[in-house]
Amino acid sequence: MPVAGLTEYDFLVLSKGHVQRKIINMNCYDSEDNFVITKRYHKSKEYIDTDPRQYKGCTYETLYNDYTIMGCRYNEGIVTKNNITTPFIDSIYLPEDGNIIWNIEY
Repeated sequence: MPVAGLTEYDFLVLSKGHVQRKIINMNCYDSEDNFVITKRYHKSKEYIDTDPRQYKGCTYETLYNDYTIMGCRYNEGIVTKNNITTPFIDSIYLPEDGNIIWNIEY
């Protein structure tokens, strides 16, 4: 029961782990190849990230080692090669105190 003048909060406590992402264009068509991550999120909708990330051409990029909450993580977006656009979704599970290298091959 809340006490007058005080605010009551609910907290969700999650352990963390490390995720390193590698973005790899496996069969590069040309410099117009385009890979866009339109949404990144955790299974809990509180962690939605809608800042698009775009990779053009023959990409082979290793991204930082992100210290982040454990659980299922998802990337959604589109891939364009030879003027053909295809949607995608990719996911991983990060265990407690885990270290994952997430190879995103397109």
